[in-house]
Amino acid sequence: MPIMLWTDWLVWLLVAAIAGFAFYVARREHLAEPWRRVLKSRSGMVSLVVLSVFVAVGLLDSVHFRPRLPGQAAGANVGVHLGKMQHSRVFRGVRTGSGGRGKQARRSGR
Repeated sequence: MPIMLWTDWLVWLLVAAIAGFAFYVARREHLAEPWRRVLKSRSGMVSLVVLSVFVAVGLLDSVHFRPRLPGQAAGANVGVHLGKMQHSRVFRGVRTGSGGRGKQARRSGR
């Protein structure tokens, strides 16, 4: 069950504002020409790709999921509960600091 906090809505509102600005700039030639030069440059495209990855991760991180509680109705929302985030489910088996080794390997120093 997805849960959106007010700060998450602000992040999505910021993305919508940037999309609106891009639409506005695309219709004005004197504003669009400098952006075309930026997008034709190699460094401009690399920057666009890097920023797009950060924006995608930020948007995915802004959506939180909470498992449905037993006996809870399908649409019921009982307060604000952050629960597990989406990336927690994706990386469920990943352990930080282990370097892929088990408990025994860490204890013995291998």
